[in-house]
Amino acid sequence: MNLIELSIQTATDSVEALSAFLMANGALGIQTRDRQDFENKNTPGYGELIVTDDIKDLPESAEVSGYFDEADFDETLPIKTKEKLTELKGYQLNIGSGVIALNRIINQDWENNWKEYYHPVRLSHWFTVVPEWEDYQLASQSEQIIRLDPGMSFGTGTHITTQLALQYLEKTMVKENARVLDLGTGSGILAIAAHKMGAKQVIGTDIDAHALTFAEENIKLNRLESQITLQESDLLEQVSGECDIIIANILAEILMELVPNLAEHLDDNGVVILSGIDQAQRDKLVAKLTAYNFEVVSEMHQKTWVSLLVKKQEV
Repeated sequence: MNLIELSIQTATDSVEALSAFLMANGALGIQTRDRQDFENKNTPGYGELIVTDDIKDLPESAEVSGYFDEADFDETLPIKTKEKLTELKGYQLNIGSGVIALNRIINQDWENNWKEYYHPVRLSHWFTVVPEWEDYQLASQSEQIIRLDPGMSFGTGTHITTQLALQYLEKTMVKENARVLDLGTGSGILAIAAHKMGAKQVIGTDIDAHALTFAEENIKLNRLESQITLQESDLLEQVSGECDIIIANILAEILMELVPNLAEHLDDNGVVILSGIDQAQRDKLVAKLTAYNFEVVSEMHQKTWVSLLVKKQEV
């Protein structure tokens, strides 16, 4: 297969949004390189591999590359990408230089070659993500493994926003009969983690049916197909009932759309874990949460990303 690589020189703020944009426009896979990922990291964490050859030629700030089948490539995509960069700048996100480049890659077996860059990664105190094709020995009896085949587009689960959401899930008391809703489940990693933390009922939703297919495969890898339910939904539109914990690791502009409908789906004593929030968007989102009678219980920051633990205000 011949591929077209579309690369965007950008900034950390915009990596997640541009990755989602390229996936939505038909990318077979995404590669991101971010200089911040390697700052102050003298040695890798347990089970984590850093490819030094990739570090030495990292761009000034960050780079997002999407890979497309040459036969199906949309020639107008560079123009659409420029429009997307302008939109993100309007959200007050740093877009960096925004330089776009196209490159033709001949005869690549993309479906298999990408796997060489994916290795076990310890994400939190308890959880390590392990690709399905690798053997892995537990570091301790308390360590929990999540087997993952992220496919080519839905992520390895190692992004900071996922890690923050996972850490909040660990800190949240998951009661025995808890009902957990994972909005925008993607690869399914947070839904899987919620069950391993003790939730009785876990529902994972996504607007993208393709994402749900990959989530289903990952749930099967972890032998949880009878414990986790998946359904296609645009945020909360197709969801019924109340939940004890709602998780949403989604871009802040989408979280803004979610807020007005949160209360009717959250138990009075329930909590919401919100991640995917750029620091520049934090105050705007908190103001909207307050306007809809939510309060921020606590928040975690890592680099430019923020995660919030939210509950209903007491009357």
